[in-house]
Amino acid sequence: MIKKDGLMANRTISLVKTNKDKFFVKLFVVLLVVGYYFFADSNASNTTKIKQGIEMENVVAQAAFQRGNIAEKEVRYLDALQHYQEAHDLVPENALYLSELGFIYQTLGKFKKAIGYFELALAGNLKIYGEGHPSLARDRNYLGMAWQSLGKAKKAIGYYELALASVLKTYGEAHPVVAVYRNNLGVAWKSLGKAKKAIGYYELALASSLKTYGEAHPTVATYRSNLGSAWHLLGELKKAINYYELALASGLKTYGEARSVVASRRNNLGMAWSALGKFEKAVDYFELAVESGLKAHGETHPDVASYRNNLGFAWDLLGEHEKAINYYELALASDLKTYGEAHSSVAMVRNNLGIAWKKLGEYEKAIEYFELALASDLKTYGAMHIQVAMRHNNLGGVWDLLGETKKAISYYELTLATYKQTLGDEHPRTKKVAKNLAKAKKNKGK
Repeated sequence: MIKKDGLMANRTISLVKTNKDKFFVKLFVVLLVVGYYFFADSNASNTTKIKQGIEMENVVAQAAFQRGNIAEKEVRYLDALQHYQEAHDLVPENALYLSELGFIYQTLGKFKKAIGYFELALAGNLKIYGEGHPSLARDRNYLGMAWQSLGKAKKAIGYYELALASVLKTYGEAHPVVAVYRNNLGVAWKSLGKAKKAIGYYELALASSLKTYGEAHPTVATYRSNLGSAWHLLGELKKAINYYELALASGLKTYGEARSVVASRRNNLGMAWSALGKFEKAVDYFELAVESGLKAHGETHPDVASYRNNLGFAWDLLGEHEKAINYYELALASDLKTYGEAHSSVAMVRNNLGIAWKKLGEYEKAIEYFELALASDLKTYGAMHIQVAMRHNNLGGVWDLLGETKKAISYYELTLATYKQTLGDEHPRTKKVAKNLAKAKKNKGK
């Protein structure tokens, strides 16, 4: 889990919902500043009046920023984006506003835009503080997160290592932020399939946090959960389940039933049991995850959508395709409301709907969902990304089933090119696609 070490503030001004409202608010700000200038103490100098006007502008920008914080906390990400943009428009050089704009674009799946804002925030903080300031480590950590989301884990690692080196110099070994950045390095190495390297970072983060907080702290449970995910990747599922259970027990003791971390750890256990082929047990955990998520967040939270998607996937593996589709559709409706069209979560659920309809023999319907998923992922990641390759492969498979061999070959070739570049020639996925392509070409020649 990647942690955000940002600032939260209180709401002070009512929400601005539309572009028309936004225009009038900006007009109001201008008039407020101009009025403040002209009606200030007549004895004050022009320089003083201008300074007072700038101060008023800063106050209004801070209020917009506070509204953004509240909207973000309430999972109203599009509203948060509007408020952060308003704050930035008023005070463009404020590095904190730039950083929060980056983070909200990151949350919305607009990773390239996020990187642009994080780079501006980093440049601004470098200018103000110079190297070695904690804010630079934070900005580099955010840049690592954004590059990792784009599938550029090696670039992410570069930023995480710079962030880690900085906070080690500032705080020393035993500081909680050092553990956070080590944890993030573990996440990045895990995404590259280097689970053993990830475990090394997770264990350092865990050891440090045990010294800082003791056994029963939520952060300790988080790092145990991440260790579980790394062992899961290595196929050591019983070891993974052990870490997940320790993390869940801690979460239940700390928070009780109705907390997001409890739901998340039940979800992880569901995934581990699913990987062991114990789909009924997986369903039980996913249902408990949905239940906890609903208590913690309510109906339209993205975590609840994720757990419903996973529950649908488990039912799909049990052959209950129509039941799966019901959960996928609930997840999709929620994610569309939260993120809009072009988000990786929306693409993933549409892909799963395509798989379920394909299993029901509804190939045209499957193609419709696979194409929507592909279009979304192309916008998010670009052409040469593994997620895009997986969408191409699914389209190739369903066109193959429909006897459209030429179309199938085209999609298999696109998949193979990306798999070779990202996974290498010897990866099992690369070999499987090469085999399917060769078979399709042979069928075409008949």
